[in-house]
Amino acid sequence: MKSDSQGRAFALADLVMLTAFVLVVLALVSVMLPRQRRAAQLFESMSQMKELHTGYQQYGLDYADAVATFTWRAQVTNNSQWGDLRFASDELSAAANQATDLVRRRFNPSFPLTQSWIPHILYSFLILGDYMDKPLPWRVLASPADSALMQWQSDPTQWAAFGLPAQRWCFSSSYELGTAFWCKDTTNSTNGGAAPASTHNTYTVLQSTSPTTNPAFGTRRLSEVVYPAQKAMIYDRYQRHFGSRVAFFGFQEAKVPIMAADGAAQVRTTELTNRGFNPQNPTALTYATYTYSQLNYEPPVPAGVGSVVFGQYRWTRSGLRGIDFEGAEIPWQ
Repeated sequence: MKSDSQGRAFALADLVMLTAFVLVVLALVSVMLPRQRRAAQLFESMSQMKELHTGYQQYGLDYADAVATFTWRAQVTNNSQWGDLRFASDELSAAANQATDLVRRRFNPSFPLTQSWIPHILYSFLILGDYMDKPLPWRVLASPADSALMQWQSDPTQWAAFGLPAQRWCFSSSYELGTAFWCKDTTNSTNGGAAPASTHNTYTVLQSTSPTTNPAFGTRRLSEVVYPAQKAMIYDRYQRHFGSRVAFFGFQEAKVPIMAADGAAQVRTTELTNRGFNPQNPTALTYATYTYSQLNYEPPVPAGVGSVVFGQYRWTRSGLRGIDFEGAEIPWQ
């Protein structure tokens, strides 16, 4: 016959074991849930990029294989209901006028015109959204792991309260369209174009000397991509889905979702991709480099690495004729 003290001892031991079991389960759940959430966000992000790619394919079918981006020309009268947007003396101003026209039509007729703006970098997708008749802000442009942009999209009228320098940031994207899809493959003082500048948020831009007949921007065609399965077309600007660290895509450790030009969604580690070139010096064998200079809404430089990154994806060697992964770089000819 067991005594009451023995029964209490066994009950206490059972309670201790149960508590330990619950703690183990909670620990596992605390590890698994963030991973599952990141996996779900990654799947959604890749689905969003797939929607963008499908839109580009449809746009190309309707517009002679053209890549959807800003197409208003400098030194001509463009079609706008707003008089201040119809004429621009240079290509970037014409593109800024077109972007402003789009936001005024789809969001706020009083949206201000922005000077010294390169809208192609983070706003080319607006042209696609206009073609697809999407409202602004367009939810697809924000990665589900980009909490900042989703907050900005929630109410663009509160852009100042969000700490943004201008309202246009609310209509930007978590994703980039590869530079060669909206710009010529190389850059010079006659033909114009874009090249790396000192930091990740600045570009060197040369205006074409004949922008009406020889524009540098907005003339690319999908058929110009020579290796579509090996060319990054759309990619996330940051690693957001792996581990606790958010890193700019140019850092070698970064793993970001990309959409290849052939429509294949995949994840690539930057260090395993080609390093790119400088379009201002296309025959040089050196790589393009620039400095990641953190803005107040961006993640810091990863600990233990420098701030200089290579030109991966953004500055593919040989542009649309080049290769970003699964093969050696294509020299410029």
